Amino acid sequence: MKIKGATSMKSRDTDQLHALRQQWLAESGQWGASEDARLQAFNRLLASYTAANRHYHSIGHIQHMLGLAAKMQAAIENQQAFYFAIWFHDVVQLPGKDSEGLSAKRAHKELTALELPVALISRVGELILATKHHEASKEDDAALFLDIDLSILAASRSQYRAYANGCRKEYSIPNFVYRHGRKKFLRSLMRRASIFNTQLFQASKEKIARGNIEWELMEL
Repeated sequence: MKIKGATSMKSRDTDQLHALRQQWLAESGQWGASEDARLQAFNRLLASYTAANRHYHSIGHIQHMLGLAAKMQAAIENQQAFYFAIWFHDVVQLPGKDSEGLSAKRAHKELTALELPVALISRVGELILATKHHEASKEDDAALFLDIDLSILAASRSQYRAYANGCRKEYSIPNFVYRHGRKKFLRSLMRRASIFNTQLFQASKEKIARGNIEWELMEL
């Protein structure tokens, strides 16, 4: 007996994956690398984001960011760097390690092999490294990139709860250790004059994000 809901969901996931692959092949195919090399790079990225321990920093997070970036493309100065930075910014997730630095190095290695221009690869690395502290000194591509990355903070309460639970599952550490670190991170966000870096996100999402964070702090 076939379950229609499960079948349609699997079909939708397959369609979305196909769309992601085709977009990747198009975006990465402008500088001479073979389709096979570009496809292998995509498959490595996909393997990272679909690993069993990826409960939040997963392919869903990448799809969400790509979707927001597409809607806001008119505000993005360097769309190519933005695109590749989305794909690589969480490719390495090692709790307690310099995941941002390692992700930037992975991006440099992979994109160099795909023959992207040096200046473009450098900008991708800058965007990735900006996620280490999630604060931008001026309102530019980096500021928007960081806000899109943190947009989950202003999601509905149910989506935010799923995000918080997903983050917890990615850490194989005792609860009291996780709670201490998580509270420290959330309180650092709340101490900022603004959680978000751009006026657009500050106006539309700041209040919701603060409400969600306050809720999580009470739950921890």
